[in-house]
Amino acid sequence: MISLHIPGNKKIDDIKLIMFDKDGTIFDIHHYWCSIIKLRAEVFWKMFNKPNLVPQLCNAMGVNEETGKLKPDGPVGIKSRKVITEIVSQTLHNNDIQFSPDEVESVFKEVDSTSSDNLDDFLEFLPGVVDFIKNCHQAGLKLSIATTDITTRAVAALTTKKIEHYFTLIYGADAVENTKPAPDMGLMTLKETNIDSHNAVMIGDHIVDIDFAKNANLKAGIGVSTGLLSEQTLKTATPYVIDNLSKIKVTKNV
Repeated sequence: MISLHIPGNKKIDDIKLIMFDKDGTIFDIHHYWCSIIKLRAEVFWKMFNKPNLVPQLCNAMGVNEETGKLKPDGPVGIKSRKVITEIVSQTLHNNDIQFSPDEVESVFKEVDSTSSDNLDDFLEFLPGVVDFIKNCHQAGLKLSIATTDITTRAVAALTTKKIEHYFTLIYGADAVENTKPAPDMGLMTLKETNIDSHNAVMIGDHIVDIDFAKNANLKAGIGVSTGLLSEQTLKTATPYVIDNLSKIKVTKNV
């Protein structure tokens, strides 16, 4: 039996599967997404020759102009890509530019392509991540990804940082009809791994991840304050909150 030990004398027993959020949980969400958002905004600036679009689009996609970090309520990092393209399309419309969500998606794909050539520059591991993943793998736990990013970018990120082989499944928002907090990715993962929901947990940096765990009827949702929300905020949704993944101890009883 594998158990997870959380600070505060909390223990979650009989775990076989851990689902991970990606950005804010494994990778620094602010470094990654603020860089991508800026690239997206600059494409529109050059396309329409309107420099004022850059701050507007960065703000609309979720960058806090004062802190240079993502806003806790997103939308990037929380909402699906489809929602983001609609928001960008509306922002352009507010500037008298008629550009459909599908056309916005084509620009996003262009940025995906250009950024993928230097993806390592956008990715920074959060504290304790690599050792925790290795410990889980060595203990015999199955690991998976459930992210609001698209699947191809999630796979590319994990592959670039050479940790993809630790994960049995990698699902992005495009793999399901409804993204988090809907349980779709969780239910697919449980079905594919043939693991009961009460033997699985979700680790993420947002209440969306905790609600996802509840909606998928997982044993627990574990909040980590390395992303968008503070420990205090996460504790309103789950009793299992840590400040980084090194704080979780994995034990195996034979």
